[in-house]
Amino acid sequence: MSSTVSLSQNLPTDDLPLGRKLWGNTSLEWKFADKFSVFFEPMFGYNLTARRLQFAQTDLKLYYRPNKVVTLGLSYKPMFIFGSNNIQRYDRAYAEVVLRHYIWKIRVKQTISGERFFPNLPKYQYRFCYGLNVYSPKSFTKIKLTPFIKGEVYYYLGGDPVSYYGYDDNQDAYLLAKNSPNDFHRFRFVAGVTSKPLSFMRVTFYYLYQREFNTPFTENRGLNVPSKNQNFYKIPFNNFHTLGFEIEFVVKNKKKDKKKEVETDEFTSPRFKF
Repeated sequence: MSSTVSLSQNLPTDDLPLGRKLWGNTSLEWKFADKFSVFFEPMFGYNLTARRLQFAQTDLKLYYRPNKVVTLGLSYKPMFIFGSNNIQRYDRAYAEVVLRHYIWKIRVKQTISGERFFPNLPKYQYRFCYGLNVYSPKSFTKIKLTPFIKGEVYYYLGGDPVSYYGYDDNQDAYLLAKNSPNDFHRFRFVAGVTSKPLSFMRVTFYYLYQREFNTPFTENRGLNVPSKNQNFYKIPFNNFHTLGFEIEFVVKNKKKDKKKEVETDEFTSPRFKF
């Protein structure tokens, strides 16, 4: 079992409303049949600026690890977003393939994942992600500081159709196409340091940068496009910076194995990936 508390400050915007947030997470694991694990992970997000609960999620995961390199995972995530006057619910079905290996003594984790949202979001119904985590080959200083970097690129599929307009010589609008914005549209970069001052505690400081974009690979599939009258932008980009601090406490069974220690000695925040 592990419990995590993290504090983040978003600059200048986020998927959730702006403000300093406190995140709480508890993870319970049950291992069976040697190579299978089930996780139950409730999580909440509290907006310290607005002084109210803003997000809650329960993550049910099933992992199969046939060897030290490959892990296959399935999960279901009901989520609740608490507004000032309403509550929104979204459900996610999630599948991933994780590869853990070494390159010149540098620990590397690669992840390929796919998600299905119920109901769909304006930008996507399906979201696919490739992630690359790179960890320092060894810790530094007496408090065991381990630097890391993490990059993710996202592909959006099946969002709400968007009307794309062109303009003639008289600046009169005409419809070019009406498509879902299916394309690569998001990049995330995380850098930080993690430390294990005690055997049951891990502390992490991190910086996160997210940027949404359009690519030249597709036509009339973009985000952040002008309206017909060009007086506002539809489905605007969501770009932000985040500074975060996380502390995690881990309680393990006495019959723990080394493979599990290696797997859990990884930075997983920000755990909220909307």
